[in-house]
Amino acid sequence: RLRARHCEQDLLNKEREVWTHRMQSLEALCQKLTIEEVSALAERARLDEECAEKISKLKESNRKATAAAKTSMVEARSDLAEAQVKARASEREEALLEAV
Repeated sequence: RLRARHCEQDLLNKEREVWTHRMQSLEALCQKLTIEEVSALAERARLDEECAEKISKLKESNRKATAAAKTSMVEARSDLAEAQVKARASEREEALLEAV
């Protein structure tokens, strides 16, 4: 009976060791996964920041291109209006010269 109790205690101790080892392994795995998760989140934050910076640069570039296009359009309209005024003035001059 004492021997059976000793064997039972021995089995319980071995089982406790196995479970302790499994728990330690799982804790180590959790720590590893936590470190990997933190690393992945840091990388994601870096990439998000990089993308935001690129988007900001593209928006600024688009604003500048739009402003340049609008300026060119205004200049072209002004040049056209000036050319039309000159053409009308030239037509009037020709008409006056023909009338004389």
